[in-house]
Amino acid sequence: MQFSHILIAGLATTVSTVFAAHCRIGSSTRTDCCWGGNDGYASCHRQVKNKYFCEDDSANYCTNVKGPSGAMVSTTCDADCCNTLNGWGTGCPK
Repeated sequence: MQFSHILIAGLATTVSTVFAAHCRIGSSTRTDCCWGGNDGYASCHRQVKNKYFCEDDSANYCTNVKGPSGAMVSTTCDADCCNTLNGWGTGCPK
């Protein structure tokens, strides 16, 4: 019984990783979004232009976010902003 609770908690954490990522530029936020490519910092910085924000936002780099297939979104998306639900590029928030 205890093992099943641990398993469910682990799955919930994995699922939340897919859906929890977001891209934020100023006051605009796009959910289900991560900073794309193999260098999320560069993608973030091209859009946000804030070194400190982008350094602190590494949890939202696509290299750290799993997509629907279980692979990191960075393996399927090279855009600055990537959709975590399908692994493709998406418009960045405006």
